[in-house]
Amino acid sequence: MKILHVINGLGMGGAEKLLLDLSSYMCKDKKYSVAILVLNNQQEELKHNFEDQGIKIYSVDFRSNYNPMNLYRIIKYMKQYDIVHSHLFPSNYLVSLAKIFLQDQVIITTEHNTHNRRRNYSLLNSVEKFIYSKYNKVISVSNETQSSLLSWLGLMNDKKFVVIENSIDLKTFNRAKPYEKKLFFDDTSFILTKVGSLHEQKDQDTIIKAMKLLPENVKLLLIGKGNKKDKLVQSINKLGLQDRIKFLGIRHDVPSIMKTSDIIIVSSNWEGFGVVAIEGMAAGVPVIASNVDGLKQIVEGFGIVFEKGNERELAKKVTELMGDVNYYNEIAKKCSDRSRDYSIEKLVEQYTRVYDDVLLLH
Repeated sequence: MKILHVINGLGMGGAEKLLLDLSSYMCKDKKYSVAILVLNNQQEELKHNFEDQGIKIYSVDFRSNYNPMNLYRIIKYMKQYDIVHSHLFPSNYLVSLAKIFLQDQVIITTEHNTHNRRRNYSLLNSVEKFIYSKYNKVISVSNETQSSLLSWLGLMNDKKFVVIENSIDLKTFNRAKPYEKKLFFDDTSFILTKVGSLHEQKDQDTIIKAMKLLPENVKLLLIGKGNKKDKLVQSINKLGLQDRIKFLGIRHDVPSIMKTSDIIIVSSNWEGFGVVAIEGMAAGVPVIASNVDGLKQIVEGFGIVFEKGNERELAKKVTELMGDVNYYNEIAKKCSDRSRDYSIEKLVEQYTRVYDDVLLLH
């Protein structure tokens, strides 16, 4: 079976990490041949990770994701594959539109978020109904993601829409070794870490505000890049936190950094599925997450949740963990145990079952 995944780029986002793990494991089975088609080469932090696994990567060679010539190039590649699987906007639009010219092509898409800006515009509702109608299967990364999508499309649940929860390669975290804290701050620091792009969806702002309420020995590492950085730097400078917060940019050693950390903070305005929360749990440290759909269902009852945007509650949760070693160890163990529910092997089994069933019925 030949499968082509179409995605905007190969940056460090959750969708891209999922695709890397899924493709890497599927390539181990000679029954499947997997390739990746990216719309542009501007985000390619994970490109070498794919190539190291022997996964073929194509590019449509246009700098803009919205160039109409992308459709022509995508059609050329789609013809060569049994299944075409899209991820994220606008890749999901282009694959759907390509189906107009390739009526017999099997196409699948994965919905990665509970919300996006397109849903703020009612005029786009009819457009999206058309786009999703072309897909043979629509996979959502959580029940909340599927529920939100169906509500937006005005549809009742049917067999075309399925949920496959995201997972991670737990072995990567088992093998990772922590660094010495002095690599980032001093040995006595209590380190919080936030992994996520510096964009609207992620909420670094609340963590920065909470830092002002926490003791001086509490430090913060921010991993990721994006257009919010300048604004965040301004906030940090205004609060006088320059010596307590570091931007690390894109990192390929996230498991080791997480294991060096005392707490992982997953603060978001919305999420489809909190892969970073699972990664933090797999690192064996407590995870504190925003109480939003896509995160609370993973973390609540194992790690700790706080009201979105409430820096005082976040600071209180951190302080409680700092002040009680037994409580800290209890939450860390619960998080570690929880991570085992999300092994990549289970995810691969579910995805391959969908691929097999779709082709069988086609």
